[in-house]
Amino acid sequence: MKLLLAPFLMLCSRFNHPCQHTQSRSLCQKFPAILVFGDSMVDSGNNHYVTTVFRANHLTYGREFPGQVPTGSVEADRENFKDYIGRLKGIAGEAEAMNIVTGSLVVISAGTNDFGFNFYDVPTRRQQYTISGYQYFLQGRIKDSVKELYDLGLQNTIISGLPPVDGCLSIQITARFRHSHERKCLDDQNSDAQSFNQKLVNLLGELQGSLQGSKVVFTIVYEPSIDMINNPQKYGEAP
Repeated sequence: MKLLLAPFLMLCSRFNHPCQHTQSRSLCQKFPAILVFGDSMVDSGNNHYVTTVFRANHLTYGREFPGQVPTGSVEADRENFKDYIGRLKGIAGEAEAMNIVTGSLVVISAGTNDFGFNFYDVPTRRQQYTISGYQYFLQGRIKDSVKELYDLGLQNTIISGLPPVDGCLSIQITARFRHSHERKCLDDQNSDAQSFNQKLVNLLGELQGSLQGSKVVFTIVYEPSIDMINNPQKYGEAP
């Protein structure tokens, strides 16, 4: 998880925040908050209200959050953020609260579960869409989310590309290969992730142009992640 989030943190420095340079040091304005919205790549959720055997309402999920407990369904992210703005206004006043919101950095991670479980494993979406059509459907949802957050005052957004998780996820590999000696990442699913990422790059360029004053940045996750999978010795794992 920390490895996948590392590109997000590295990209924080890519936003052009004003700096003042002195002889002894450089004073750069920092984001007053980093707000993360997304799926289980960034928040495990607990699936209390979903009929599924996939549960995350137990340890070790949530161990890095206050109280070390799972934090709830990620579908409530945006509604929770609206409540957060209200509480922030009560603490800091309306003007200062909106300064904090406008200056904050948003990180959005979405798509991994949508492909892994909703398209490849469960046939419902595959009966409705081709892979290309489903990619555009998901990107339309991402676009709507960015616009909604922008309307709430958020202007600096990082969108995560898809990692090779679906094609290299154990459950996906096990479903495809019966024998252990056959196990490997699934090239077709990884290729789908790469084509999704390229389409997302094109979409975000158009999206930034339509949202005045916004900065919308795509972060590359696929390439460093697949390199970790293919070359673990480079990252400290013994061969």
